[in-house]
Amino acid sequence: MKTSLDFAVPLDKDDTAVPHTPVDGKGYGLVEAPRGSLIHRYRIENGLIAEEKFIIPTVHNVLAIERALQVAAERYITSERVDMELEQAVGRVVRAFDPCIACATH
Repeated sequence: MKTSLDFAVPLDKDDTAVPHTPVDGKGYGLVEAPRGSLIHRYRIENGLIAEEKFIIPTVHNVLAIERALQVAAERYITSERVDMELEQAVGRVVRAFDPCIACATH
């Protein structure tokens, strides 16, 4: 079985860039990332990015995260007091849906 390296072609010293001429237009992309679908769109004007939009995986899970947080809050908050385990429960809920939030928001 051949691997990607078997198909690799050595580059010359001068082969460091691919010449291209940007043209006006729109482009879309969708990739399945480790945390879920990542959707991106670009609009090019005068050879520059005039607009870009991203829908990150977290956005797809917002409704489910909010519902799970509501359940956690109802479990740990009573009319008389707030259980100190609420903070840990909230952290577990968020990380269950999006484990990267802990590192991306500190």
